[in-house]
Amino acid sequence: MDGSLKEEQILMSSERDWTDLPPNLIHLISQKLPDLRYFIRCGAVCKRWFSSILLSDPPPQQLPWLIEYDEQFPRASPLKEELPFYSFVTGETGSIPIQESHRGKVYHRTGHSYLLVIDGEVISLFNPLTNEEISLPQLPSRFDFIWPVFGGADPSRNWPWHISLVCDVGRSRYLTYYLDRMRWQCFDTVLHKTCNWDGMLFTTEDHGTSTLVFDAASRKELYTIPPLNEETFGFITSYFVESCGELLRVSLDYNLTRNIETYIFLIYKLNFEGGKGQPHWVKVSNIRDQIIFLDHLTGFAVRATAGLKGNCIYFFIEEHCRSDRFYNDSTLWRYDIATGTCEPVPCPFNRCSWFVPNLR
Repeated sequence: MDGSLKEEQILMSSERDWTDLPPNLIHLISQKLPDLRYFIRCGAVCKRWFSSILLSDPPPQQLPWLIEYDEQFPRASPLKEELPFYSFVTGETGSIPIQESHRGKVYHRTGHSYLLVIDGEVISLFNPLTNEEISLPQLPSRFDFIWPVFGGADPSRNWPWHISLVCDVGRSRYLTYYLDRMRWQCFDTVLHKTCNWDGMLFTTEDHGTSTLVFDAASRKELYTIPPLNEETFGFITSYFVESCGELLRVSLDYNLTRNIETYIFLIYKLNFEGGKGQPHWVKVSNIRDQIIFLDHLTGFAVRATAGLKGNCIYFFIEEHCRSDRFYNDSTLWRYDIATGTCEPVPCPFNRCSWFVPNLR
């Protein structure tokens, strides 16, 4: 028998019909996929795989995508036929089809796995991947710009969530509405960085000011955490981030006259001394396998997966932070906490926000 023919017969005999894989094996494969796009493609292989994918749980919490904003509507964008996104894990762009009933509605930023959608007087959370929509109580007034702020790394697992809405009423004044028993409670403050955590409302301004802590139910002031005594470049932008059940204050220290690569982050952990002492911030230098993702007003942390390095921070360079002298057209940057260095991350969008893909 000819050698090449024999090799071809051996190869053909070793081939198998991949549609016959057992459902439990397909489930194991789906749980190892690094990006939700692969999970969706896995179900598109054949009818058997599609049925197995439907019966299996979606993969664990994903690393976020970047959602593009319409350049003409930077503060609140109308939903169109498709919502562009970019996965910096795979380096691929794509788009999420938007059902016709939601086209034309206005969304104000993203909050984890949801868009905050406003249609007239109706306000809701909308997951464009599953078309799930959760109605929220009506706000007492209309605002030009609203930021949704969620508590926890995966708010979709808990309801009612720790959700707050920071509303810009102009002249550097903000109203914070937080959800309590399906009713909005209003907190009138000029402090626009806020976090609803463990039954308490934390608020602060930038530039290293004090942190005010209130009881979320009674709105009574509980503590004033002193400002952070750090030598800085000149400007501080702060964020509250929950990581592994702990509350962090993450501050970006920058100066417009310096190169972006010299920007540094100062990270502090809330310490209550066992609940018996005055709360204060304690500086930390390592967040281990966690990755922090910062947006305009909010941030969240997830465990490093898909081969990405932990102990780092992904953040956007906002327009007010950009220096014509040093800015190199990169929107997304990564800060290595161990080395204290910044490097640009490829990103095809100029205006974008984090979105955590979720099929749950």
